[in-house]
Amino acid sequence: MKLGVLFSGGKDSCYALHKATQKEEVVCLISIISENAESYMFHTPNIGLTKLQAEAIGLPLIQKKTKGEKEKELKELKSAIKEAKELYRIEGIVTGAVESVYQATRIQKICAELGLKCFNPLWQREQLELVREISSVFDVMISGVFAYPLTKSWLGEKINDELIGKLQVLQERYQVSPTGEGGEIETTVLDAPFFRNRIEITDSEKKFDGYSGTIEVKDAKLVRKVKKVYGEIPEKKLDGNTLIIDSCDRKDSLSKDEFVLPIAKAVGYDCFVRHFSEVGEKDLKKCKRVIISGSPFGDFESTKHLEKFKWLKTFEKPVLGICAGHQVIGLVFGSEIKNGKIIGMKNIKAAKKNELIPKDIEGYCMHSQIITKPEGFDIIAKSGNFIEAIKHKKRPIFGVQFHPEVRNHAIIQRFLRISVM
Repeated sequence: MKLGVLFSGGKDSCYALHKATQKEEVVCLISIISENAESYMFHTPNIGLTKLQAEAIGLPLIQKKTKGEKEKELKELKSAIKEAKELYRIEGIVTGAVESVYQATRIQKICAELGLKCFNPLWQREQLELVREISSVFDVMISGVFAYPLTKSWLGEKINDELIGKLQVLQERYQVSPTGEGGEIETTVLDAPFFRNRIEITDSEKKFDGYSGTIEVKDAKLVRKVKKVYGEIPEKKLDGNTLIIDSCDRKDSLSKDEFVLPIAKAVGYDCFVRHFSEVGEKDLKKCKRVIISGSPFGDFESTKHLEKFKWLKTFEKPVLGICAGHQVIGLVFGSEIKNGKIIGMKNIKAAKKNELIPKDIEGYCMHSQIITKPEGFDIIAKSGNFIEAIKHKKRPIFGVQFHPEVRNHAIIQRFLRISVM
C-alpha cells in the first residue's frame, strides 16, 4: 500500500514514518506551515526545516501554508492530502497522533472524504515508554517548551535517559505530557535510521518569555554520517489469559498498533493476540475471556468472514466485541448492517442496568456502519437511534460500538471482572 505521512519533523511524526516503512511503502511527506504559532492542529517550531529533513530522508515533500485559524486550517490540510493522492497515488495517510482526539478525528474525517485509509501507529501508547523507544534510535532536540515549570535551559537539549527522568518527574508532579501531546513540548529530529545524512545546526537563536520559548534554527546543513548499527526495539511481551482477536484486514498490519495494542495496554498486557483468521480451538480453551478488536475506518474484512466466528454460538466464556468486533457479534446473532458514520466523541446513554456501562458516558466513536438489535440480546446503551452497546440475555457476551480503550478503560476493567455465568 502506498502511503503519505503527515510530517512535522518532530519525534512522533518521524517515528510514525519509521513504523510505516516497516510494513508499507511510504512515497511522500506532507507538511503544513502555519503562520499561527498556537495552531490547534500543526507543529510550528522549525517547521521550515522539514524541507531539509525530507532531503535527508530521500522522499518528496508537499508543503502548504495556512494562517492557522482553528478549523479553517483543515482546508489547507485537505488540499495537501488531495494533492498527494493525485501526484503519488497514495492509498492512505499516516499520522503521529498519540492521544489527541481533536487532531485524530479531524484527519480521519478528511481521509474518509477523500477515500483514503488513516493509520495512527503510535495511538494510545504509554508516553514515557514511547519517548524512550524514540530516543534510543533517533537524535531528537527540544525545539520548543510551553508550560510551567519548563525553562529556557531545555531548549536545544537532546532527549536522553537523563532528560526522560526529568520528564517523568514533571509528569508525576505537574501532569506534563512526556510526549508533549498537551502542547507542552515540541521537538525536531536531526538524525534517524532512515536518514541518509544527518542534520547539523550551524546557527540558532533561543527566544524565551516566562515559561514559553523556542530555539529557532537559522541555518543548518546535511552532513554525511558514520554508518550506525541500530538495535531492534523489543516488542511488548504479551503473555496472559485474555485472548485479543485482531479484526484488522491483515495479520501484523500497521493497523494492529492502533486497534489491538491499546486494548493490550488496557488489560495490563495480560493477554495474547491472534488474528481472526487464525483463531483455533486451542486458543479458545486456553483463554479465560475474549476481546474482539475494532478495525480501521472502511475495513470490513472481519465482517465478511463470519465463518471464522461461528464459535460464538456456543462459547460460554466472557466476550467483548469492540466496534468491528461488536458488529461481528451482532451479525453472528442475526443483526443487519446499516449506514451509521460517526467520527469523534459522542454522548452515550445507559439504557438498561448492566455490568459494563452503569451510567451515561462520553465515548470515542469511529465507524461508518451500525447494527440492528441481534436476536437474544438486550440493548444496554444508545446514542439517539444508534445502538451503542448490547448484552446477551443468557451468556456473558457484550458488544460496544465505540472504543473504550481510548477514553473509557473502566469498561474494560469491569469486563475483566466478569466470570462465567
